[in-house]
Amino acid sequence: DPGKMIDVATNMLTGLGGVMANLFLIIITVVFMLFEGPSISRKIHLALDDPDMKMAQIDRFLESINSYLAIKTLVSLATGFLATMVLWALDVDYFI
Repeated sequence: DPGKMIDVATNMLTGLGGVMANLFLIIITVVFMLFEGPSISRKIHLALDDPDMKMAQIDRFLESINSYLAIKTLVSLATGFLATMVLWALDVDYFI
C-alpha cells in the first residue's frame, strides 16, 4: 500500500530531523565548552571575592561529584551483572 509506505517514510524523516536537531545542539555545546575550557579558571578567579577559598570549595564539590559518579557506575555494573546472572539462571533466551 503506497499510503502506508509514505506514512512510514514521513515518520522516519520526522524522527531523523529531530535526531539531527539534537545532534546539532550537542555539537554546538561541545564546541563552546572546548573553547571556554582553558579560560574558565581565570574567569572564576575574576568573578569571586576570595578566589582561593572559593576554589577550594569548588574543588571539594567536583571531587564529591567524581566520587558519586564512580560509586554510581560500580553499583550500576553490579546491578547489571546480578540481573544477567538471574536471567541466565532462569534460562531466559537472550539474557544479555
